[in-house]
Amino acid sequence: MAKKPGAEAPPVPIDIGSLNASDATTAKTSDKAPPDGDKTDDEATVSPATLGLVRVFDLKVPVTDDNGKVYHKLTVFEPEQHHYADMQRAGTGVAASFVLISKLSSVPVSAIEKLRQRDHNPIKSWIEGLASPPQGKDPKPDPDAAGEQIWECTLASPIPTNGLPVSTVTVSEPTIGAGVACEKMKTEAEQTAVLIAQITGLTVPVVMRMKRRDVARIERWIAPFSTYGANLDGQTRQIEELLKMLGMSGAGG
Repeated sequence: MAKKPGAEAPPVPIDIGSLNASDATTAKTSDKAPPDGDKTDDEATVSPATLGLVRVFDLKVPVTDDNGKVYHKLTVFEPEQHHYADMQRAGTGVAASFVLISKLSSVPVSAIEKLRQRDHNPIKSWIEGLASPPQGKDPKPDPDAAGEQIWECTLASPIPTNGLPVSTVTVSEPTIGAGVACEKMKTEAEQTAVLIAQITGLTVPVVMRMKRRDVARIERWIAPFSTYGANLDGQTRQIEELLKMLGMSGAGG
């Protein structure tokens, strides 16, 4: 069983560049193929290298990078958490989308920028769709229940490591101390990775290699614990008062 985070858990040092970490001893590992997750589409296959999904997109209009290389198709791998950290460092909007697709396809941004909308949109939709649908077998948390709640989560896609792939993790509901280590992280993706490390016992580099659809499942499970009993109406009123002070309305007028 994974180590549970304590309320006084120290900040976790993060090395985003070290993504092939073998320190996964705090999680269960398996050399068996994982159970099938929810089917996403008929065109994606499983990559032996990443253990995640990969899909080839034939471009209706080929694109060329700054070195003159022409791309008639893009092989796009399922995103891992570190890809979202890279994207968020690049900013927001379309430019960030270019960076993400570039990372997932190993094609220079200079070529990705030249994609037509009809080639870009299906790729973007496929990536976003991977993390959207909840899996029916995932348990529903009960914030009203007494006692600590723990989820033995079988990952939809195992996490590659230098040893056996991590296929199952023990997820504990977060303590308030688990968020302390997140405060120094610059991006939301890095903050999420540190939080998941705290509540699973995984190292941050291993969590960074977790597929986004599994990160989304864990986020979805812990969300009710994080908001339970919070004065959300009061927070909304505070935001509305702040907007009024700034001469704005809650509707953005």
